[in-house]
Amino acid sequence: MPFSVICASRKEPKRHRHFYYWIHIGAILAFLIYIPGSKHRHMFLAVPNIYFRNLEPAGTAPAVPSERETPGVASLAQFDWKQQLDLLSCTECGRCQAVCPAYASGLPLSPKMLITDMRDALANDASAPLVGGVIAEETLWACTTCRACMEACPVEIEHLPKIIDMRRHLVDEGQVSPMLQEALTNLTRLGNSMGKPSKMRARWTKELGFPVKDARSEPVDVLWFVGDYASYDPRVQDLTRKVAELITAAGVDFGILFDAERNSGNDVRRAGEEGLFETLAQSNIDAIRACSFNRIVTTDPHSLNALKNDCRHFGGAFEGASLHGAACRTGRGGQACYRPDRRHHSDLSQSLLSRPLQWRIRRAARPHQGSRLYTARHAALPGEFLLLRRRRRPHLAER
Repeated sequence: MPFSVICASRKEPKRHRHFYYWIHIGAILAFLIYIPGSKHRHMFLAVPNIYFRNLEPAGTAPAVPSERETPGVASLAQFDWKQQLDLLSCTECGRCQAVCPAYASGLPLSPKMLITDMRDALANDASAPLVGGVIAEETLWACTTCRACMEACPVEIEHLPKIIDMRRHLVDEGQVSPMLQEALTNLTRLGNSMGKPSKMRARWTKELGFPVKDARSEPVDVLWFVGDYASYDPRVQDLTRKVAELITAAGVDFGILFDAERNSGNDVRRAGEEGLFETLAQSNIDAIRACSFNRIVTTDPHSLNALKNDCRHFGGAFEGASLHGAACRTGRGGQACYRPDRRHHSDLSQSLLSRPLQWRIRRAARPHQGSRLYTARHAALPGEFLLLRRRRRPHLAER
């Protein structure tokens, strides 16, 4: 009997309603059994995974749990319940893979496959070796720790903490490259990755035409945390001196830590050497607390992230802010001495220079309408725009 005849009849649907009713119930029960064991389980687990997401400031590396015997993670069974929930919540949408710079450059890292491989291993044998078995070592070292995958994930999966935990296991086992081992050795011995003595950290100040205050021995308004590359790299030292001359010309009372400053440890922690990061962070915190100042600024974004986010795990009284600068509320003896105002290094002039002086600088830098620079700049725009249009739309060139 054709199905259309059954649906068109008034008697047949009543006769077969129990049959279709139980087919419907059976289909629902079958899906309830199938979905938890399939990749579609994220329909149930995505909402709780988003609800229990990490609420710490973005850029904060995970601290080692106190109950963990070793700093790293060697098997999936050592992950906590939230990290395992991350693995089961993946929708396999591929957004993390699409924004990953390591994957785009051809390195052996796919954030999507990283999560799905661990998810499959969790279902098979959670006690199996993780690093070197489920996840290859070169996959872990290919990560740039930029957090692009975490920002793109629609269900708040945290890739980076898992990678850092597995790196900690590799560092604990001594399975690191010779180049990284050399950098870690220099940081342990000298407090910087350049392999240069601490006495050379402030040598760039000798070519200035004025003395730079030592914040350890005299109070200053602004404490400048310079950073390794700005202090040691000859290619960056010229820019460092220009910044010092600029803020001195603006009448800013600033000082630096000289040889008491150490590497901020931002990259050290993300490389997996947690013990060395604790040493560097505590050394910087003690040096900062011994100074008397009102504001602390840094032109190094890595130092900013360490001072702003990571040092709070070790007693550093640093407060977060929505902008990219650096500010600290520790004064002499660790007492809160001011309410911080943190800004990006490109906005350094806005926080240090007076507003009338800012307007004078902007008017002097703005080209006059009748000047040759203004005319050449604005006359070239239509031709450049037409060239771009022709390159993107070849059919326009024929008109």
